Amino acid sequence: MQAAFIEEPDDMLMEALIIKLFNDRQILIKPNIVNFLMQRD
Repeated sequence: MQAAFIEEPDDMLMEALIIKLFNDRQILIKPNIVNFLMQRD
């Protein structure tokens, strides 16, 4: 039986998803806001 493994999303994918979700709602988001949302500790 074959199985597919899904790994954690990388930063590039997460950034693209954030931008897409805002664009889908016709909300303009500035790059500095995306950077703020991408920060992880």
